[in-house]
Amino acid sequence: MSRALTKHDIFIRKRNRFPYQIAIVASGNPVMLRDTTLNILKAYKVPIDHITVFVHTREEKGYYESVLLQGTYGRIVNTEMAKTYKVYNVIQCFYTIGTPVVHINDCIQGLYEKTEEGIQILKNFVGLLNLGFSECVKRGVSVWGLSVSRKMMRTEIQSGFLHIPGGLWGYITDGVGIQLTQRNTEEYERSILYYKKEKAIVCLSMFTAVGCFPKVEEGDLEKGLRKLLKKYPLYLVDEPFHLVDLTKM
Repeated sequence: MSRALTKHDIFIRKRNRFPYQIAIVASGNPVMLRDTTLNILKAYKVPIDHITVFVHTREEKGYYESVLLQGTYGRIVNTEMAKTYKVYNVIQCFYTIGTPVVHINDCIQGLYEKTEEGIQILKNFVGLLNLGFSECVKRGVSVWGLSVSRKMMRTEIQSGFLHIPGGLWGYITDGVGIQLTQRNTEEYERSILYYKKEKAIVCLSMFTAVGCFPKVEEGDLEKGLRKLLKKYPLYLVDEPFHLVDLTKM
């Protein structure tokens, strides 16, 4: 079980103007990042010194520095990892233990919430993050996520074995985390490993992130999922591929 925030931690963090760290993993397209996610974060007035972009190589870092606009991010970190899933592994140990970190995809075009009036643009970004981390503290876990899509949105908070979409999700660092091993299937493996580790994942199903997420070739995705199925047969099934519904077991 990871270290949960204590009441003392929460008291201190509430006095901080923005108590969270934003982590963005580069996909090789700084123009897309500049024109989407960084614009969204600017619109929600996220302090730039809390925004870190993680790249794969020194060359990629230079490319991003030449394209991204100064004053829209805090720093760019070279992880020296060629594979994206390995970049995520590095980030887990990058921040101080107990830090609430928010992962945001580099092509977010909008954040939405579902209320009694219907689906609308998210009004309070900090309120969303506060809710996610407070639910983690309440339930003694470290990871929360959003609804997979607008079609799947529900006006409730769920907890259990759930899929963590990569658009936006948060976790409280413990210095250990999990180790992803498969390319193209990070979301599925992340969901499985965190559930195995903590027995629950929090889902704020009334919120979702929409973006121009890069599509993985169907053949590559299926190949990756079949590897996952072989490695985690109790948590994943095929035809079509989906996580096991543990409530029926």
